Amino acid sequence: MVAAAISATVAAGAVFDVRDYGAKGDGATKDTSAIQNAVDAARAAGGGRILLQRGTFLSGPIRLGSGIELHIDGTARLLASPDIADFREWSGVKCLAASDRLPRGRNASFLFADGAERVSITGDGVIDCNGGFHVREKNGNWSGLRYERKYPASKSLPRVVLFAGCGDVKIEGVTLANLPGGWGYWINDCDRVQVRGAKILANVDYPNNDGLHFNCCRDVTVSDCIIETGDDAIVVRAESTSLPAEKTCERVVVANCTLRSWANAIRVGWEGDGVIRDCSFSNIAIHDSSTGICIMLPAATPGTRENRPGTLVENILFDGIRMSEIYAHPIRAVIDPSTGTKVVDIRDIRFSNVHATGLELPLISGRPGNPLRRFTFSNCSFRKVTDAAQPGWRRHGPAVWERVRRTTFENVEGFEFDNTTFYAESEPQERDNPTSAVSRMDNRTDDPAREPGIFGDYWWANRFLSRHRQIEALQGKTVDLVLVGDSIVHFWEWRQPASWARLCRGRTVLNLGYGGDKTQNMIWRATHGELDGYRAKCVVVMAGTNNNVADDADPAATAEGVKALVRIVRERQPDAKIVLHPIFPRGETADPGAAGVRMRNARTNALLEKFAKESGEVEWIDFNDRLVGKDGWAPKSIMADGLHPTTEGYAIWAEMLERIQPAPAR
Repeated sequence: MVAAAISATVAAGAVFDVRDYGAKGDGATKDTSAIQNAVDAARAAGGGRILLQRGTFLSGPIRLGSGIELHIDGTARLLASPDIADFREWSGVKCLAASDRLPRGRNASFLFADGAERVSITGDGVIDCNGGFHVREKNGNWSGLRYERKYPASKSLPRVVLFAGCGDVKIEGVTLANLPGGWGYWINDCDRVQVRGAKILANVDYPNNDGLHFNCCRDVTVSDCIIETGDDAIVVRAESTSLPAEKTCERVVVANCTLRSWANAIRVGWEGDGVIRDCSFSNIAIHDSSTGICIMLPAATPGTRENRPGTLVENILFDGIRMSEIYAHPIRAVIDPSTGTKVVDIRDIRFSNVHATGLELPLISGRPGNPLRRFTFSNCSFRKVTDAAQPGWRRHGPAVWERVRRTTFENVEGFEFDNTTFYAESEPQERDNPTSAVSRMDNRTDDPAREPGIFGDYWWANRFLSRHRQIEALQGKTVDLVLVGDSIVHFWEWRQPASWARLCRGRTVLNLGYGGDKTQNMIWRATHGELDGYRAKCVVVMAGTNNNVADDADPAATAEGVKALVRIVRERQPDAKIVLHPIFPRGETADPGAAGVRMRNARTNALLEKFAKESGEVEWIDFNDRLVGKDGWAPKSIMADGLHPTTEGYAIWAEMLERIQPAPAR
């Protein structure tokens, strides 16, 4: 035993300079093999320090191990290879599930440790992720983030550092810079993690570059760090899909940090999570961020919590948090109303000495049957400033869809407020116009039906975020059927779950319907990621009824909006079959209002049928005659409210879709 202890001490003090193993450090020669050989030599010796100093070391992925300290001296830079082909899947992985169960569908990373003990990354040097090679600037009139991923998920680098199933992890001093369109650190199912004095400096206009992402970890401390990211700066989750068994995330302590995130500075929980408890965040300065603190359970991706309990978030403390320049909400705590979101409880959340200034006040919303419980606010202040004080929010990352122009505390229970104030500066009169979120857009055309626009309510933003995460899980995969539309599509999944389940049987189906959406809202969604990264076999478009509701609506303008949407579908999904339906019959009786809408819809449908048949690339499928009775109006047995199909009505639609795109053999 004494001999073993002496051996461990000698190994821990051993230094393995990568130059001794052939590394050049000239920034041009790939030093991957030399660095990996140094690591392997240290592992064979029982551990040691891998030293990078005096140079820029260009490298592909490196696999660390037990007893390994990767030390990047202040004179050194570890530069990720610009060759995306270098970042292949890791093999022989013990502590992660198959890649198809992982975020982004790959286990690839720049630095990797699997089941290692006493593994660390230290030093005052820089890990340069070469992020500019992984993204490209968007074209045209963009909003949100300026850049998008250059490669599909099957090839892109999903994360920089991945530690899976490790113990006694240390990250100290090192700077992670120039992140790609992927996470910085994914610390997954690890115990006893220390992050101290580290920096993460990402381009805030790059997508999906989370900073510190702790999933199912225990006994974590983060202190004295500076983090700037385009996506979430610090994430605490308990998503066990990537693990063989359900794991809790608990005892995570974050203190003395400065955070800047164009998404969420602090995020606790997300869809499909299990238990998160006993965490604290204190003495933190947050600035220039979309959302300060986010505790959110969006609509669940089908299959994420099957045969598992719901999410429980409890005993979380936020103390001494100072926020400035918040472009969405200082606090966003929301449970999506959909039945697929499984929740045990979100309870015992304490905010003390929290002071925030930004464009909106907190957004707090549980759901019927699942109220947010026992939140306390002590010595807090929230100040809402005008848009003029913080311009440019539409091009400030996710703020463009996360910002909801109202404050709410709904479906809550046992909330307490002590010395807490909420103050809102006045806005110009136009700000009170409920349609302004849709009608005011930068660089508008004269045809609103073709101009991208957001709906602008909290449930719409929540649904967009939940679809975004679902699409993220589908990256690089094939989707059999995609339905794009408004509430007629949306409510199939929401109000008729049994009918929807039958449609999904044997096929992957993506529901991109949003209640109330007009063509401009669908165009905005289509150009902000909802059609990207996966391969659709068939895309079905049914749109326009909400454009034609107004008495002065122009059927031709509505048709142009639908055409623009179809063209975007073709651009984003060039190999997909595109099916265009006419606008469904609207109105159950021949009252003048319904007759007016029906007339406008009929004119739009005639123009769309002509467009589809002349294009040669769009299949026109019209079964409206099966949705109406002999008098030409929709019977209640098929459309109970004269607009949305019943079980019988959706069964007719499902029959048509089965003919168009049969479920593949499994």
